[in-house]
Amino acid sequence: MYKTQEPNTMLKNKTTTLLLSLILFFTSCNLSDPHGIKKLVKLDQEDVIEITLNNFDKETKPPIYRYKSGEVISLDKIKKTDPLEWGYDYYASSNHEIKVVILRKPTHEDTLFQRRLIAAIKERKRTEVELVDIDCDKIDKMLAHIRFMDQENRSSGMVNENIELENLTKVVSILEICGMPTVEEVGNNGINTVWIIIQHAGPHYRSKYFHLFEDATERGDLQPYKLAMMEDMIFLDSGKPQKYGSQIVFNSKTGEMEIYSLQDPANVNHRRAQVGLEPIEDYMGQFESEE
Repeated sequence: MYKTQEPNTMLKNKTTTLLLSLILFFTSCNLSDPHGIKKLVKLDQEDVIEITLNNFDKETKPPIYRYKSGEVISLDKIKKTDPLEWGYDYYASSNHEIKVVILRKPTHEDTLFQRRLIAAIKERKRTEVELVDIDCDKIDKMLAHIRFMDQENRSSGMVNENIELENLTKVVSILEICGMPTVEEVGNNGINTVWIIIQHAGPHYRSKYFHLFEDATERGDLQPYKLAMMEDMIFLDSGKPQKYGSQIVFNSKTGEMEIYSLQDPANVNHRRAQVGLEPIEDYMGQFESEE
């Protein structure tokens, strides 16, 4: 004889069925979109830089970081990770907020891009220079004082950013108000001081005033190898391979210093010789660790 199920039993069966359906639904969603990026847009490199800088001073929720497997990575672990250790795929919402970042094995292009992104963030953090009054007839003495202050500041091992900013402010003011000085006006030390301060400044200043150093080199006021070093820095700033191999970076995986990415490595020594630099092998010998 057929026996009717009790109401409580029927309710339990319906609840169990509903729960199983929900589990299957969310499981299928997770399998089809393990990274949570289905409704997001994958960004190209330029978009990543633009969005990062645009949101720099805004209070935005940090993105979710995941391995390629879909596993979530804690923000604390991300902060302790060398940014050059991974390649990153960035995904943003329709309101231009980066929501998900997927970590994967890095390519050479990833490393170049990360250096470019880091440089852009550092430049964004830098305090804006405000011009000061300059007596163009006395810039030789001013540059001598700047040189002394810069040497003292760097010899301590702990660079004082306030002194750096003060020196940069004066040099930028000289360039904007008086123009690039000549050796006849300020001597070799004066020209080299202008070069040192701008070389150590942010990407914006190196790019903006590079043409002035080109002119100084053409008229014999600045050594060609110094112009080459600044050009290499500008390549590094933009995440592109350098030309002369003057820029050395630390490889956190090997614990060694290495040449930052080179364009046309086979002919680097020819280019170096043209600007008065020693062969790249001799240059790198200075950075080899002693056994």
